[in-house]
Amino acid sequence: MNEEGPWLCGACAKKVVPLGDNVCPRCGKPLGPYQAKPKGGCHICRNRPLYFSDVVASVRYGGPVRELVLRAKFGRLAVALHPLGEYLAAEAARKGLGERADAVVPVPLSRRREWQRGYNQAELLARVLAKRLGLKVSARALVRARSTQAQACLSPRERRRNLYGAFSVREPRRVSGKRIALVDDVMTTGATCAECARVLKKAGAKQVIAAVVAR
Repeated sequence: MNEEGPWLCGACAKKVVPLGDNVCPRCGKPLGPYQAKPKGGCHICRNRPLYFSDVVASVRYGGPVRELVLRAKFGRLAVALHPLGEYLAAEAARKGLGERADAVVPVPLSRRREWQRGYNQAELLARVLAKRLGLKVSARALVRARSTQAQACLSPRERRRNLYGAFSVREPRRVSGKRIALVDDVMTTGATCAECARVLKKAGAKQVIAAVVAR
């Protein structure tokens, strides 16, 4: 990766694996090459309420994409988000997200984490996406109501419990009756996007589509 600018070198770019269309229609999880799309969702999401209608995800998490995400999150290297945002924007345009959404809302960070990092990576990605699709960003419509434990070492059930009640809608008028593109960098179990979508729909959002760079 070139640290003087935002783009991946050619060798690293070739290692980025697009998700394509062979994914779970509910949660966006990549499926095996010979696995048919399950109508009711895959074994990960089949019996779970997700609250978002579907997932727009661009690439697989790993390799240079993982390095970019980690540098953006923990290395304060905001330029690492530029290629990630472009990957997401290109996939969102391919899947017609600009015609299916009315506003873009980033998954919020706690004040402490945003202060430590210097930015919210989801918000910067949301701005790249919104600019490409011609949509507006409602950056403060959804906020953190409380701090949470780090998700990385938690089981799927613990993640859902950890996040319940962690978000709130500050300005319902910005989401009420609208189709929301909810933006985050990486989706692992889908717990974060599901809880954000639940809160947004409770506040009156017509539909929530999760839009993430990597899955």
